Amino acid sequence: MITIPKAFNVTEGASFKPHLQEDGIFFERVESVPRFVDDFDALLLTDIVKAGFTDGEAIIKEMERRKKFMEERLSEMMEEPASEMTEEDFNREFGL
Repeated sequence: MITIPKAFNVTEGASFKPHLQEDGIFFERVESVPRFVDDFDALLLTDIVKAGFTDGEAIIKEMERRKKFMEERLSEMMEEPASEMTEEDFNREFGL
């Protein structure tokens, strides 16, 4: 653990990757962005077990396969043009 002066305005929990250089150590800030699909671990695991997977290694492989598929599909969806929605449609869609 290292102490960073308060004047550096580093937020608590910030992550850094150290790089050894000739004149010292350079700390590169690392943005840790959680993967969206990680939020679905419990649901995926439940579905995998219900599908009949019982072997630990097979469950892990199936979990990885499904997460990869979800990430690929989400990327495809992000590439698709968004449909326009009027304020009235928005309110109706979300019950406002």
